Amino acid sequence: MKLSFVVPVSSTDDNYTEFSNRLKLLHDLGYDGAELAIQDPSKINIKRVKELLEKFSMAVPAIATGSAFSQEFLSLSSINATVWVEKNRQKAIQRIKDQIDFASDLGAKVIIGLIRGNWRSVNSVTRQLEYPGPQIALQRYELYKKSFSASLEECDSWATDKNVELVLEAVNHTEVDFLFTVGETADFVHKLNLKSTKVLADIYHMNIEEKEDIAPVFDQYCRMHKIGHIHIADNNRMAPGQGKLDFRKIIGRIKSLETEGFYSGFVSAELVPVKPDFETAARQTIKHLTSL
Repeated sequence: MKLSFVVPVSSTDDNYTEFSNRLKLLHDLGYDGAELAIQDPSKINIKRVKELLEKFSMAVPAIATGSAFSQEFLSLSSINATVWVEKNRQKAIQRIKDQIDFASDLGAKVIIGLIRGNWRSVNSVTRQLEYPGPQIALQRYELYKKSFSASLEECDSWATDKNVELVLEAVNHTEVDFLFTVGETADFVHKLNLKSTKVLADIYHMNIEEKEDIAPVFDQYCRMHKIGHIHIADNNRMAPGQGKLDFRKIIGRIKSLETEGFYSGFVSAELVPVKPDFETAARQTIKHLTSL
C-alpha cells in the first residue's frame, strides 16, 4: 500500500526550505509520496518543487485545492446570477485549469473538494451553514447544481486534454451541502458522463456519512473502478491511531483490493489541523498504518 502525507506548498517559503525539510522527513520515515496542497500554482516555482521531489524520491499522488476556497472564496458554483458571482465562478474554473496544468508536469491528480462551494450561506459568527427557507433554498439549490455541473464538465474536458485525472471528494454535511457519500458522488459523476473524473473517498468523512461499515463501501466502489484517491484520518481528524476508528478492517480491505487489481492509487493522510505538529503526526500515521 502506497502512503502519502499532505504537504502545503507556499510561495512565501524562502527557497522552499520548509517544504524541503518536510519532504526529507517523509522520505526518511518511509512514505512513498507527498500530496501537495497548493492555493495558486501560478505563484509556485514548479522547477524548484520538482527538483526537491526528485531529490527525496517523492511521488505526487494529488494536488489539494481547498485553500482557494477557504482563503479566496473561489467557488465552482453560483447561487445567484450577479456579475460578481459569475466572475468568481469563472476564476475558480481557471484556477482548476491551472492546477491541472501544474499536475500534468507531476503525474498527479487534482482534487475537487471545498472549491465546489455551497448553496447555503455561512454564518459569519458560528461558521455554520444556514438554511435560507424552502423557496429560496430550492432556487439556490437548482442554480448551484446547474452551475457546478457546468463547471465540472469544463474542468473535466480540460483534464482529459491534459491526461490528468480529477477526483471529486465526498465531504460530510457540516462542511458542504451537496454530495456527502461515496455513492452519491459516484452517481453524480456517472450522470454527467465525465471522462476523467473519479471519486475521492475520505475515511474521516465516510465515518460520518456512510450508513454502513466503511470497508464494504470501498469494496463496492473500487470494484466498479469509481474510486481514484483515498484520504485517511481518525474520527477526530488526527493521525490514525489517535482516535477511535478501527483501521485494521479498512486497511485490510484496501490492501486486498490492491492485490486484486481494483485499486492502484495512494492512501494519503489529510489531518485537519495537523496536531500536535507535522513531524509527530507523520510519525504516528506511518507507525500505526504499517503495523496493521
